[in-house]
Order: sequence, then structure tokens, then C-alpha cells
Amino acid sequence: MRLRAPIDALAIVAAAWLGASGCVISHPDYPASWSPLVGGAACSVLSGTYEDRGVEGETGAGVFRGHAVSLSRILFPGETGRATVVVVTALATDTLEIAAWDGTRLLKSLRLLAAGGDYRCRAGAAEISATALIGEQVAGVQTDTFKLSKAGDGSLVLKHSSSGFGVIVVIPVGGSEDRWYRFKARVDD
Repeated sequence: MRLRAPIDALAIVAAAWLGASGCVISHPDYPASWSPLVGGAACSVLSGTYEDRGVEGETGAGVFRGHAVSLSRILFPGETGRATVVVVTALATDTLEIAAWDGTRLLKSLRLLAAGGDYRCRAGAAEISATALIGEQVAGVQTDTFKLSKAGDGSLVLKHSSSGFGVIVVIPVGGSEDRWYRFKARVDD
């Protein structure tokens, strides 16, 4: 009978530890009011010039979590310039270039090579993934995937999927989230 009390205490401690853990999951569907996504044999379907400012899918607002919905801010974190457009160019069957512009001034550009593992092209959509260690309030790992697709109305649609896990002190936490964003095609006057 002496063994029973420590096992009961351990079970209570384990249950409390697991009960204190946290998990957040949010995976909204593609917005029904948006034009359907189009596919293609290659990512060249993504080539075009797009407004830097867009809208978030669930709210339809141009501001999300206190920040303007900005394609350049999402794809180029830390960029301080104020982009007006983002240009996506398929340079070859396995190369994409993404550039943020403020009028005629190039702010930032990124050249992605499929052969180098920078992105994957599936049915005309480009997927860019990055995994990083995090260590501010949570010690853990976070993975972000950005999927660029074209909508039937010519807009560029970005699906940002983020997932991570870690610990706060000794409490396990984790979660995953999808966010949809739409950026209109730039029509020059």
C-alpha cells in the first residue's frame, strides 16, 4: 500500500502538467466570396504585378492584428520601406523572383530556385517554407509555409500556415494556424 500514494501523487502532478499545457488551432477555409483559385502546369501562372496592400480572408479587412495587410511585410520581414507593389516573375521553369517596389525604387528582392529547395511548385502554386528556433517567451520551433496562388480574378492569394511547439518554463505549448490574404493585380492606367 505504501507504493500506491507516490503513484497517485505522480498521476495528479502529470495531469496538472498536461492540463496546464496550451494548444491553439485555427484553420479557416478559403473564403467563399473570393474568386476560385486557378492552377497551372508551372508557377509561371503567378507572374504579375500586385498591389502591396491587401485584405485578410476571415475579416475582409486591410488591417489584421494591428498591422496593415502587406505582401512585402509578410514575405520580407523587417523591411522598413513602404512598398506599393510586389512583382512576381517566373524567370525559368524552376526560378521565381519576387520584388517589392516603391514606385520606381526597388526595396527588396528574392530569387528562389526550386532545384536549391527554396520553393516547390505544385499545380501552379509556389510553396516557400522556413523553420526557425524561437526563444523569446517560448523556447521551441516554428515552421512557416507561404503558398502563393493565382485567383480567377487575377489576384495573388497567399495562404500563410504557421505551426510551432515549445515550452514556457516547463509547460508545453503548441499550435497551428492558417491565414488567407488576397492582393489585387495591379492594372496600370
